[in-house]
Amino acid sequence: MPPLQSTRRDGIIGPAHESRWNRSSLEPNKGWMMERIETGTTRERRTRILLLAGLWILFAAWFAYDGRVKYPAKNLEWATQKLPSDLAVEGITANPNVTEKNLAVFERKVKEESATFSREELVELLGEPAAEDPEKGEMYFIGPAVFFRVKLTDGQFRYLDPVQWQDDVDDEKSPLHDEANLKTQRNYSVGLVAAAIVTLAYFVYVMRTRVVLDDDGLDYNGNRIPWDAMTSLDASRYATKGFVDLTYQRGNAQATLRLDNYKIDAFRPILTAICDRKGFKDFFAEDADDTSADSTQSG
Repeated sequence: MPPLQSTRRDGIIGPAHESRWNRSSLEPNKGWMMERIETGTTRERRTRILLLAGLWILFAAWFAYDGRVKYPAKNLEWATQKLPSDLAVEGITANPNVTEKNLAVFERKVKEESATFSREELVELLGEPAAEDPEKGEMYFIGPAVFFRVKLTDGQFRYLDPVQWQDDVDDEKSPLHDEANLKTQRNYSVGLVAAAIVTLAYFVYVMRTRVVLDDDGLDYNGNRIPWDAMTSLDASRYATKGFVDLTYQRGNAQATLRLDNYKIDAFRPILTAICDRKGFKDFFAEDADDTSADSTQSG
């Protein structure tokens, strides 16, 4: 069996000792004093969680950029090309009020309710136009994913018939990225930000992992298990899964605590000390023997 190592309170592996126990008496199980082991979670676990949170944030920024900057910019370029070439307009930006929903409100009111829309009412509904041609009486509105042209007669629009509607109204959805696409990108970014927040909250929880082994027994995040309560150790899945199950007595019932080498930084020193104190089979020694045998056979 290889020499044991001790872990100080700060989690640093210390020098090797022949035994974790200092015997003040030769009589077994009497007068034994142990070196306290206090540890947290593993660096691998912390790193993986932070990498996952970083990925969530990276993809959230990617989707947010596409849904709020890149795709609207491409749509704006498409819509700007639909403006009359004789209109010299600079600094055009997409108006967030120019949406399919608001255009549907306009169409419903003029067609079903026979409402008349003045220029002021159109601006109230859709915001300021991106461009305007006073001579033709035409107003041009550009939204994040919609282009809308409407022609006013005597400063107002009144629906007469389908032919007049085709001549005086032009509302087109962007063939590049429609509103549903933009919304999906934004929703993805919000969901990924939420995932990053949850992951970082879990990271804080993981960082609070504390495992202490001392003369009183084992304390795993506040779950105190006295030495006398420990009854058995199942290491049958350690080789394949990396964890062992410690069975202990809790009142009149038995309970199990899973000890995982991925979650506990000083896993090996703690388990070796438990096996040493309780007389459980030392599965670390078995692993070492198996590895040595495999090396001999392969040689």
